[in-house]
Amino acid sequence: MIKIISKIKTVVRNPGVIIWSIQEWVDRNTDLQLKSKEFLEKQGVLTLLKKGDKEEFKISYLKLANLYNLVQTRKPKIILEFGVGFSTIVLAAALKDNNDRYKQGGHLYTVDAEQHWLNNTENKIPSELKQYVTFHCSPLKICNLNNQLCSLFESLPNICPNLILLDGPSPGSVPGNVIGLSFDMDRPIVAADILLYESSAPLDFLIYVDGRWRNCNFLRNNLKGKYKHIKKNAQKYQTFEFIE
Repeated sequence: MIKIISKIKTVVRNPGVIIWSIQEWVDRNTDLQLKSKEFLEKQGVLTLLKKGDKEEFKISYLKLANLYNLVQTRKPKIILEFGVGFSTIVLAAALKDNNDRYKQGGHLYTVDAEQHWLNNTENKIPSELKQYVTFHCSPLKICNLNNQLCSLFESLPNICPNLILLDGPSPGSVPGNVIGLSFDMDRPIVAADILLYESSAPLDFLIYVDGRWRNCNFLRNNLKGKYKHIKKNAQKYQTFEFIE
């Protein structure tokens, strides 16, 4: 999207070119979503994505296909997910597929501050996938980390994850303030929990961040190890792969 905006700025005097550029991006994105949906259907995952609460976020087939493929490729033993939802079901399905095909077990720990959303996903997840998931509910706190406004869960799973998916928490779930500053819908949330896992993480440690550009900047500036950083603007995610 950023590349398209840059192109639009250079042709601002030609409305016809602007319209074509935007339509080109929409068409490409729609095609990717359709192909991703077909991929999930082929894996037998599409029928598992049942709607629950009416306020759930809309399904992003592209995001879910990326996650499924990532788990198939890297075969992580332990996955930690911040924020619960459709991705929880897809990650669990990918772990089951790895176990069925390669006899390589894995487990997903998903953390959220809202018991309602944990229940919403737990009620939808098929019985054959429940053994692959542990749901963890914890309140959040706001903190000052080296003059940076951050959120932290008060309790976390005692694990060493190979793969972390950062897709939560919501700003509205973080109570309190630091000298008057609080997280709300006007201030992007920055979660610092990943820093606590980094020092003891396995050598194949990978962080996948769904959107949350501010949080990505925070991680880039505060992670201690050396990482291969990949930014996918069009697909709205970034990854940090531990190197040394």
